[in-house]
Amino acid sequence: MTWRRGAYLLGALLLAGTAALIAIAFIWAWALARGLAAERRLLFGWVSVGDRMEEEFALFNRSALPALWVEIRDHSNLPGYRIGAVRSVGASDHVRWRQSSVCVRRGQYRQWQARRVLYRFQK
Repeated sequence: MTWRRGAYLLGALLLAGTAALIAIAFIWAWALARGLAAERRLLFGWVSVGDRMEEEFALFNRSALPALWVEIRDHSNLPGYRIGAVRSVGASDHVRWRQSSVCVRRGQYRQWQARRVLYRFQK
């Protein structure tokens, strides 16, 4: 086997390996996008100024693959309350956690929203 032929063979193996990794990553992301769900539950119905507001969150993975990095973003406008988190959840498993804060101002506020972010390009 000549040097040139060995280089071509190595290049072909690297290209095939890269293509296989991209295919596996696509299948993994597709399975997770279909299998992930999130829930939010306010533990007390009404909260007055000075009261502690407590919520329970749940992240469900119905996929056969684990979700290693799931970003939960806070879209509420409640002052001083940020629930953004990063969690991981195993295959066919769920994770629950609680978040609490003291209500400091009167008003009606937008609630947390769960949405799927499949991909995002940064500029």
